[in-house]
Amino acid sequence: MDRVPRHVRFFRRLAAALIAATLLVLVACGDDSGSSASTGGAGTTVASSNDGSDTSGGASGSSGGGSNGGSNTTGAVTTEATTTTKPNPTVPDSQTNASLVQTAVQMKFLAASVEKGQATPDAFQKVFADWDVYDGTIQKKDPKAWQTLTDALTAMQNAVTNKDAAAANAAASAFEAAANAYLGSG
Repeated sequence: MDRVPRHVRFFRRLAAALIAATLLVLVACGDDSGSSASTGGAGTTVASSNDGSDTSGGASGSSGGGSNGGSNTTGAVTTEATTTTKPNPTVPDSQTNASLVQTAVQMKFLAASVEKGQATPDAFQKVFADWDVYDGTIQKKDPKAWQTLTDALTAMQNAVTNKDAAAANAAASAFEAAANAYLGSG
């Protein structure tokens, strides 16, 4: 009898949960309110209503770098950049939960990319930009979990920069554990 490896079972369950959560988000976002959220680049979330007014209350922290302005450098994920006087925008819990599961999967894939020598700072910036859309909800509901998740992201950024596979796997595992704890407490 073939035993399915533990990580395969985990990813199967995670994929099923992600699909279910994505469907919930799609259903929740399918209302006729006319509001939408979009990402205007790494670390910038803009919500608008039918009249075109900004309803986000301001942009959240900047992750720097990317293709804006032609810069090929990446900004560091730091406590200073993420703990601003303006709170990060919040999104519905269903979107936060689905996105958190997705980010945990992205962290695992990023760690695998580091192991293969294929991880890039841009790949990390994509993960961070996705996180930056919903992290304000976690920060508001559970600041301790938010800090643990942010620390894991910072560790991943350092692992990608230093091409340190062990550190990348540790960061992905720390993020996953903190995500599971947060999701289990809600």
